[in-house]
Amino acid sequence: MTADSLASLDTALEGCFGSSPSALAPRASVLITHRARTLYERGFGGASVDTIYDLASVTKAVVTAPLLMGLIEAGTVQLDLPVAVWLPEWSNTSFAGVTMRMLLAHRSGLWEWRPVYMHSSAMDRSIAFVTSTQPRYPPGAGHHYSDLGLMLAGEVVQRAGHSSLAELARDRLFKPLGLETIGFNPPVSLRKQIAPSSRGDSYEERMIATGEPYPIPELGQPYEGWRLHTLVGEANDGNAYHAFGGEAGHAGLFGSARELARLGEAIAGGQLTSAATLQSFLDEPFDPGQGLVFRTGTLLGRRTFWHAGFTGTRWLCCPDLELVVVLLTNRLMRPGEPLPLDDVWATVLAAVEEALRL
Repeated sequence: MTADSLASLDTALEGCFGSSPSALAPRASVLITHRARTLYERGFGGASVDTIYDLASVTKAVVTAPLLMGLIEAGTVQLDLPVAVWLPEWSNTSFAGVTMRMLLAHRSGLWEWRPVYMHSSAMDRSIAFVTSTQPRYPPGAGHHYSDLGLMLAGEVVQRAGHSSLAELARDRLFKPLGLETIGFNPPVSLRKQIAPSSRGDSYEERMIATGEPYPIPELGQPYEGWRLHTLVGEANDGNAYHAFGGEAGHAGLFGSARELARLGEAIAGGQLTSAATLQSFLDEPFDPGQGLVFRTGTLLGRRTFWHAGFTGTRWLCCPDLELVVVLLTNRLMRPGEPLPLDDVWATVLAAVEEALRL
């Protein structure tokens, strides 16, 4: 496999992320590595693979999941014990029987999304609100992707790790790998490297006004804290920013394609966790395509794990092929509706598959 075999990607991606007035998104960065060697790297719209993006829900996969794997290897967290062992406020609720495995596989019965910030602007009270909510679905009865579940997973990490999520991620993940700019709440000194993520909180404001894509009890209720400015270096996710101070288990991380590729290589290659522990997160205990935190799939018949983020981010690893694919965009900056990324992502993966067959 050679970098030249991926050159056809340029034409396809320039149509979406070029610098012309017809570009669908102002910036994008693509990085593909194979056996820790760069096969393809390019930035579009003035970006590079070192441009920093709001990673949104990719936070779940590259912070919350590996920190939990470390705690599991240390014997501090066990997948088949109730979450209430670490969150005793759940002990006498309908969620008392929900295990960590169920929580991480999105089988807890929690709401998909709630505007937690309409109830609290402090991290401890925000967790208290989430643990006090009633189930939206019978716990364990089906797969329902839930941001609230990963908020609680992040809280378990903090309580079991006896430190903040940002400090644990820095000390156990980023520093050992020599990553210097990835993290929560990036400093002002990095502002020029960060791609803007959206024009204020307009998307969440619309979600509360319409109840789309998720029905919510807060439908139509007023909120006075909406951000109206272009977001640069502030977590785009309203709950991460307003309710958790920019630091949460479900969202809030900022990083570049180069840093995400390095993290992927380390996770898939056993630098941060054993192969057995990683495999326990890639098994699909309840639903096809859903591991623990990670989404799962195949590439040329080999198992992959991946995650997406609402801001326009995609990250995929294939341990058997020693392959990492990163696509980062600020798709919400497109005028009108956000750029859908499924077709773009499919194009990238198709080009990788073709190159691997050569």
